[in-house]
Amino acid sequence: MAATAGRQRRNNPSALNEISQRLIGLWRMRPRDGPSASSGEQSRPWFCKTIDVSIEASLPDPSLAMHDNYHPFHLFGATFASDEEAKRYAFEQWEPEPSDSATDAEYSAWEDRNPTWQLAEELEFYIDSDFVELLDRVADVITQIRRPHDAARVSSESNAFTHFIIIMANPDAIWADRRSTSAQVKPVVRSPESTATVTYLGRFN
Repeated sequence: MAATAGRQRRNNPSALNEISQRLIGLWRMRPRDGPSASSGEQSRPWFCKTIDVSIEASLPDPSLAMHDNYHPFHLFGATFASDEEAKRYAFEQWEPEPSDSATDAEYSAWEDRNPTWQLAEELEFYIDSDFVELLDRVADVITQIRRPHDAARVSSESNAFTHFIIIMANPDAIWADRRSTSAQVKPVVRSPESTATVTYLGRFN
């Protein structure tokens, strides 16, 4: 009967979760300082210390909780006549690929011309398009901003723009500087700037 109960507990996720929670509770209630804690630590079996270390390693870092949903990004505001015009500016554009009858020279010339990307060209950065987002509502922007006063500022300035462009602020997003005159173009140290088309609203989070 005891062996059957043990198998049932092992196969029951709820029971395992309850046991884990009890272990965590005991671990948090353990003595942490003072002479009694020191002497108790010396007398504890090695497997109890191992459980302590294992549980502590699995607990989430509270300092990271606030960062989970707010990733750093650069924000630009712009005014476009239509969503299509905004997309042509914010994302890479490709000419139709040459047909199978195209010569090698024609195909090579097509590769040299494509893609074109006005956003990257104006900012003078090499950018990974996977990290670019185009939005047409300020509400979709401010939900991604952690600090309320930053969100309020963007909201107050939003009437000047029809669209917003987000570029994530990480080394994989803006990965090289087209302006650099040296062979060392990475890592990027220059901050984005406003151009004739977009207004740089800042880096957030």
